[in-house]
Amino acid sequence: MSNNKLVNFILHPYYSTKDYIEYINFVFKVFERLKNNGEESYLNNFIISVIADWLEQVNIRRAIILRIKKKITSKIPEKILNLISIIGFLYISLNNRKILFQTYYFFFEIFYHNLFENKKILSQKPK
Repeated sequence: MSNNKLVNFILHPYYSTKDYIEYINFVFKVFERLKNNGEESYLNNFIISVIADWLEQVNIRRAIILRIKKKITSKIPEKILNLISIIGFLYISLNNRKILFQTYYFFFEIFYHNLFENKKILSQKPK
């Protein structure tokens, strides 16, 4: 835990690739401050894993591809190539439960009605 750095909690809308690039630029500024404080230049020597759900991964990967294709004209920092997006275990678990529920909805509906009778309705889309 001694090598971990807490960056900050940032409330930021993540609706587009542009939003992700703005946030990533903020994170890169934090690493630059660490470098100025005598820390090792982390982004030049290591990669950063970004744990994200599917939609976040799409935007991060889109930004990386734009940087590779358009290079400097994209105005995306080269350090973005040090990011690797990974889907988190929580997202895999939640997605699997949702798919399982939707696939076997007929079974869960019968079970639910046997348990609560017809007093309550089982939602078809779990939250």
